[in-house]
Amino acid sequence: MGLYHPARLRAWWVWARSEAMREPEGRAMANIRYTSLLRLWAAATLMVFLSAPALSATRVALVIGNSAYANASQLANPLNDAADIGAALGRLGFEVTRLEDAGYAALRRGLQSFRREASGARIAVVFYAGHGIEVNRNNFLVPVDARLQTDGDVEYEAVPLDLVMRAVEGASEFRLVVLDACRDNPFLASMEREEGSTRSIGRGLARTEPTSGGTLLAYSAKEGTVALDGKGRNSPYVGALLRFLEEPGLEVGLMFRKVRDAVLESTGGDQEPFAYGSLSARGTYFIPPVSDEQGDGTKAAQSDVEVEYWRTVNSIPDPSDRIVALLEYKERFPDGVYAGLADIQLKGLGEPPDESDKTMERLSGESAEAALGLSREDRRRIQLALSAAGFESGPPDGLLGPRTRAAISDWQEAQGMEPTGYLEADGLAALFAPVSELQGEASSAARPAMASDPSTIVLASGLRLSDWVLLAEDRLVDGDYRKLLVEGMSHTRAYGSHASVETIVAQSLEGLVKQLRVTDEASAQSALGIVKQIRDVAGERTELARIEGKARVRLGQFSEAAQAYRTWLRLAPPDHPERRRMLARLQQVERGEHGPLVGDVFRDCEDGCPELVVVPPGSFMMGSPLVAWGRDEDEAPVHEVTISQAFAVGVFEVTFDEWDACRRDWGCWHLPDDKVWGRGKRPVINVSWEDAQEYVGWLSAKTGKPYRLLSESEWEYVARGGTSSPFHYGETLSTDLANHAGNKQTGNRQTLPAGQFPPNSFGLHDVHGNVFEWVEDCWHNDYRGAPRNGTAWTSGDNCSLRVMRGGSWTDLPRKLRSAYRGRNIFAFRGSYVGFRVARSLD
Repeated sequence: MGLYHPARLRAWWVWARSEAMREPEGRAMANIRYTSLLRLWAAATLMVFLSAPALSATRVALVIGNSAYANASQLANPLNDAADIGAALGRLGFEVTRLEDAGYAALRRGLQSFRREASGARIAVVFYAGHGIEVNRNNFLVPVDARLQTDGDVEYEAVPLDLVMRAVEGASEFRLVVLDACRDNPFLASMEREEGSTRSIGRGLARTEPTSGGTLLAYSAKEGTVALDGKGRNSPYVGALLRFLEEPGLEVGLMFRKVRDAVLESTGGDQEPFAYGSLSARGTYFIPPVSDEQGDGTKAAQSDVEVEYWRTVNSIPDPSDRIVALLEYKERFPDGVYAGLADIQLKGLGEPPDESDKTMERLSGESAEAALGLSREDRRRIQLALSAAGFESGPPDGLLGPRTRAAISDWQEAQGMEPTGYLEADGLAALFAPVSELQGEASSAARPAMASDPSTIVLASGLRLSDWVLLAEDRLVDGDYRKLLVEGMSHTRAYGSHASVETIVAQSLEGLVKQLRVTDEASAQSALGIVKQIRDVAGERTELARIEGKARVRLGQFSEAAQAYRTWLRLAPPDHPERRRMLARLQQVERGEHGPLVGDVFRDCEDGCPELVVVPPGSFMMGSPLVAWGRDEDEAPVHEVTISQAFAVGVFEVTFDEWDACRRDWGCWHLPDDKVWGRGKRPVINVSWEDAQEYVGWLSAKTGKPYRLLSESEWEYVARGGTSSPFHYGETLSTDLANHAGNKQTGNRQTLPAGQFPPNSFGLHDVHGNVFEWVEDCWHNDYRGAPRNGTAWTSGDNCSLRVMRGGSWTDLPRKLRSAYRGRNIFAFRGSYVGFRVARSLD
C-alpha cells in the first residue's frame, strides 16, 4: 500500500485530528500537510480504484424486515434481523438496500428496482423476515398492509415468491433468496373461503425448487413446518446465520448446512431449516478460502486471529473510531482475507475531501446531529420536510440513507449553509419552520407552480394530468383509494397544487378513513398502523388525528390520545362543526376517562358483541299525521317523545356471526335456518322475540353491561335520525337505498349482508328494509296512553303480540317507513324477521 493510497491519507488525517485535540497548533499543521497531499491523491485515485477489489459493484442485496402488521399479529424480531443481516452483508462488500415495514406497493417497487440492480451483478441476495403464507402450494410474502379477508385476496394483496425469484435471476454467478417467513398463517382464523373455493392453505411454506442452476432458496423451516421467533434479539435462524455468514473460506452450501445443525440444536429439534436448489462444484464463497502455499499452517493460524480481529473491528459503532481500527487492521494484515472489504468500508465511511476542513465539518456535523437524539419519527419528518421543500429525499422511512443525506446537503447549500449532509439544532429549526405541510396545511411556496391547464402536463406514464384525473374518478368508484392517494400526492409534490388533483386526494383519504372502524383493542391497533401509513404519504390531517385519538382512548393511552386531539384542534379551522365535540373529548381524556361520547362506535367484546354507536338525547314527533302517505290508523295520535339520556344502539342488525358466537358459548340454544342464503355478515333470521331476549341476556352476562332490545319509541327516534320524512333518505325509497321488494318484479329476493346501504345521520345501517326488527314493546292498537319518555310500553293485555319495526326484503316501501308498525306473536320465527340491540350507558 503506497504512501498516497487513500487509506494512508485517511490514517494520517485521523492521526492529525487526534493531535489537534491535544495542542492548538496541531490542527493548523495537519491542515497544511494534508492539503499538500491532495493534488497527489487526485492523480493516484484512478489507479487505486482500478487495483482495489470491486466487490461493491458486483454484489447486491435487498434486505426486508416486516414487523408492524396492521391486520395481523406483529412480530418482534424481523426489524432486528434485517438490520443485522444488512450490516453483515455490507461488511461482506454488498451494496445493501433495506426495506422496513413495507406495504404492498413499497414491496413490489423495491423488488422491481432491485431486479435492475441484480442484472449487472455477479451475486444477488434477497433476505426477507416477516409473515409468509402458502395457498394452493404457492408461497407469498405478506406486506404489512395486507388484510386477506378471503383466500382469494391473497393473489391481490400479497407478493408471490415467484416475483422475488425473478428479482435475483439477472445475477451472473450466484443467486440467493433467504426467507425467515415460515410462520403459522396469521390470517387463517379469520380468513373466509370464497364460495366454491378448493384452495389448500398450509402451515409454513411449500417446497419450491429454483428453475436455474446457481440459485439457492433457503427456508428457516422446511416445507410444511413453522419457524420459531425465539426470545432474544434475533430469531434462532437468523442468529445461526449471523454466526456463520462472515466466516472466511466457508462455502455457501456448507454454511447453510451448519446453520441447519445450529438451529436444530438451539430449538431442541423443533425447527429444521432447509435449502432448495443446486450449486456449482467449484464452490460459492462470500469470503474466498485462504491458500496455504507453504503448507506449514502459518497462514491458517494467522486466519483465526484475523477473523477475531475483524469481528472486533465491525463491532465498533463510532465511524471515526472504526476508521482507525480498519486502518490498523490493514497494517496488521496487509494481505488479509478482509483487505478488500476494509477498503470498501473505508470508502463508505469517508472519501478524501477537496479541502481538509470538509472532513472536520462533516465529523462535527455528524456529532452535533447525534447529540440531538433524533427518533425514527423525527427522521421521517425531516424527510417529509425536505420533500415538501422540493428536495427529493426518497421514501419517508426514517433511515436517513444516502439519498436523504444528499437532499440535506442540497438544502443546506440552497440556504447558504455548509453542505455537510448532517443537521444541527439551528438547521433543523430552519428546515421545519416553513413547512406547514407537516401541520396538515398546503405548502404552496415550497412547490413548483402548476400550469394553468393540467392538460399541458405529461406524466411519466405518458398520460396527461387531466387524463389521470378522469381515470381517477372511475377508480374512486371501484374503491382504489390507497393507490390514488399515493399517486395524487406524488403529482402534487411534483407539479404543485391543482383543484382537481386535490379533490381526488381528499376523496381517497375520505374513503380510506371510512374503512377504519375502532371498535375494540384489535381494531384500534390495526387503525394506528394504517393511520401511520396514510400519514407517511399525505402528512398530518384532521381525519387521521381523530382516528388516532379514538384508537388511543380504546387502548387506554390517554396522554397520547390527548396529544392527538390537540393536533386535531390545531389543524381544524375555528368554525369546524366538530370542534366542540373534540374539545369535550380532550377534556375527557385529560381526566383519564374513556366513556363513549355521542357518535362513538365501539364494541364490548371481540366475539359475538355487535358494533354500537352512541346516539344523542333529544325529542321528536312520533307517529304519522293524518295526511301522511301510507299512513295506518295505529300510527296515531302523533305525540312528542323526549329521550333524556344518550344510549348506544347496534350499528347493524344482529348478524349470524354474532348469533353463532352466542351458540358456541351456550348462551343461545336455537339454530336458525339461513335459507341457504349464507350466514356470516347477513342479519340473523328465523329468530323469535324470545330468542332475541336470550341473546341480549347472554351479552349482558358476558360483558357486564346492560344490553336490551330497543323500545318502540327509541327505535323510531334512531331510525328517523333527526328527520320527519317517511324515510331518513327523504320522501321516497328506491332499491338503491334499501333492500326491499321494489315493484315486485325487481329488487333483492333475499337478505343482504349488513351495511350494504348508506347509514342515517346517527350512523345506523338498514333501518329501512332487509329484515323486520323485534322491539321490546307489547302491541297496542294506537298510541293513546303511550309513554313519552322513550321507555318500553309493556303494560296491557296484548303482550302475546310484540312490535316489529323497519320492514323487510319482502315488503314494498310503504312498510319500510320510519313510522310503520308491524306485529307478530312473540314465538314467531320467519325469514324476514331479525332484531337490533341497545345498551344503556354507564
